[in-house]
Amino acid sequence: MTKCPHCNKDLNILPRCYINVDEYSPHQAVARTECCGQLVNLVMRRSYEISKYRGKRKEDDWGMEVGKTLED
Repeated sequence: MTKCPHCNKDLNILPRCYINVDEYSPHQAVARTECCGQLVNLVMRRSYEISKYRGKRKEDDWGMEVGKTLED
């Protein structure tokens, strides 16, 4: 669990704050904590994990064939 940067208790932010950042805002908001009532910056961060595909498919999920590039 993430700790609050103000009180160091378990961070408690209302779910609507996370939903708003995810769906409506430019991936950032100022939210009031429920643990101590102070303001925090809520910033969305996304990451991807890339690994070598080891299956038998011959095309990707968009129908692009294996071994070809955009220049082909």
